[in-house]
Amino acid sequence: MNVRARHPPRQGRALRSYDDACCLPRAHDGLGPAWGCARCGRTGHPSLCAPCSVLDPRAGAGRWPAPEKLANRTAFTRTTPLLSAVALVSRRSKEGGAKKRPTRYDDGPTSPALADALRHHRKGHFGEAIVGYRAVLADSPSNLDALVNLGAACVSLGRAQEAEAAYREVVVRARDARAARDAGIGLASIGRFDLARTALQASVASDPSLTGAFLFLSRCCAALGDRVGSIEAAHAAVRAAPCDASAHHELHRALFDDRDPGASIPAAERAVELDPDWSFARIALAGALALDGRDDASRSALVGIDERSAGAADALAYMLSRRAPSTRFFANARDTLLHALDQARTPGVVLELGVRHGISTRILAEHARGVVRGFDSFVGLPEAWHGLPAGAFSTSGELPELPANVELHVGWFDDTLPAYCAAFDEPLRLVHIDSDLYTSAKIALDQLGPRITSGTIVVFDEYTTNAAWRQDEFRAFREACETFGWSYEYVSCSWFTGQAVVRIA
Repeated sequence: MNVRARHPPRQGRALRSYDDACCLPRAHDGLGPAWGCARCGRTGHPSLCAPCSVLDPRAGAGRWPAPEKLANRTAFTRTTPLLSAVALVSRRSKEGGAKKRPTRYDDGPTSPALADALRHHRKGHFGEAIVGYRAVLADSPSNLDALVNLGAACVSLGRAQEAEAAYREVVVRARDARAARDAGIGLASIGRFDLARTALQASVASDPSLTGAFLFLSRCCAALGDRVGSIEAAHAAVRAAPCDASAHHELHRALFDDRDPGASIPAAERAVELDPDWSFARIALAGALALDGRDDASRSALVGIDERSAGAADALAYMLSRRAPSTRFFANARDTLLHALDQARTPGVVLELGVRHGISTRILAEHARGVVRGFDSFVGLPEAWHGLPAGAFSTSGELPELPANVELHVGWFDDTLPAYCAAFDEPLRLVHIDSDLYTSAKIALDQLGPRITSGTIVVFDEYTTNAAWRQDEFRAFREACETFGWSYEYVSCSWFTGQAVVRIA
């Protein structure tokens, strides 16, 4: 149920985004006595003025969430590597799709069985919540509250196939644009971008005011290689919410082309203008300005950046300093991987270390024209990492459905890689390391190092932008270079995704 009350934003304070799931601003630093338009600064208005309005048009002027609804509600920032970049839009609310807290969609009374399942879900007891949601669905198969939240609880446990089944039912039965949107977000989080696009298109067709649906639709189109669709969805997001920094940032990302960076810069500048405190938007702007040859403006964009984002700014400076005339920069993981494959011209096999839901595995398998070997334990991280506990990113042992040319080696790297090296004597064309941890990346490079030769392409998924990026995959690679005497060049990088691609000389 949507609950709204009259509590306007502080004068002159732009909203980063608007949570159209429950009408909560995604970022808000408090309410003040001086009310005014968050875009133009005009005072005396109890809300954004009409030309600048980003409110849900159904809500009416001046309708804002009560202060208690804002408690402990913070925007998502990528200062720590909490989730895969292909599954999240910067500064999106945690109120939709693959989330830990459940959402209600039906306004009617809550049955005792549903209330019990929702209570387990809120406490993080996802297994018990799943059992409860299934009990509700046994009596009421079209219950949207149970269907969408069942999918979300399954995602939380990494059970992608069960989540997909639940979300498919939502798409078929959806009579609520928010439910279709959240199903789309959930499907995107497990890499089912085709189904996600369908759900998100249905959502915005039913309710064009759902800015978050447009943002995720843009990202899904990009993940599917549909650049035109990505740009159109990002433009639609800007039209729906012209004062939303996230919408302008997504437009910048959709338009970004390192060979013509100037075309995307106005959208990045607008995002920073709307939210000067958003460090990631400023880093994206600085990167585009540098590629456009505007070095002074690039440096100015980073002046006074949040101390928590100093690592990401350091990574940007490193990437720019190490670029060669042929180095490419991309805004999404798919483009980075496809360019890496194109540059991998040494005969051999493709290895991926870190598979999880198989999102990147499918891209590699589709375009590699040969065997792709995937290595993963499917039980999550072997140790804690940047605040995430051991076991994070687990699929509960569930193996993803993958193309026929993918062969999985299930287990920890220090078990499966020695066994692989003993059983197969084959050159390596491309190695994709998505291990996150320094220790895991080090094991991989130590084991595979003797087979990595001149021309081998190595792709790192979490190489830069994390606060401690120099201590993770970057560190493991630098140590391997010393051990094996490698020299290398950067083929491509991305400050959007944290990826880096190197060619061994």
